[in-house]
Amino acid sequence: MVNGINTSQFSYLLRNNVIFLKSLIFIYVMGRKKKYNTIEEKRIANNIARKLYYHKNKNTINKKRMEKYYEERIEELQKKLSEMRQSD
Repeated sequence: MVNGINTSQFSYLLRNNVIFLKSLIFIYVMGRKKKYNTIEEKRIANNIARKLYYHKNKNTINKKRMEKYYEERIEELQKKLSEMRQSD
């Protein structure tokens, strides 16, 4: 049964070239419903997934961020030091 039309009726519609909505064809061919009906639902689900990932991997994420921060800080200090040496 697809949207109130059973398979024998559906095949009859196909054989007799009756025009119907594309969504009906895709539902029949795909065989599963959409997980999220609206863009808003999908956005909310993605936000939840991102938050769960962050809390699950919080330590490693913060560790990488701090390493990157220290590398950038060292480069910045080296630039300042080289500028000071050149100005002398």
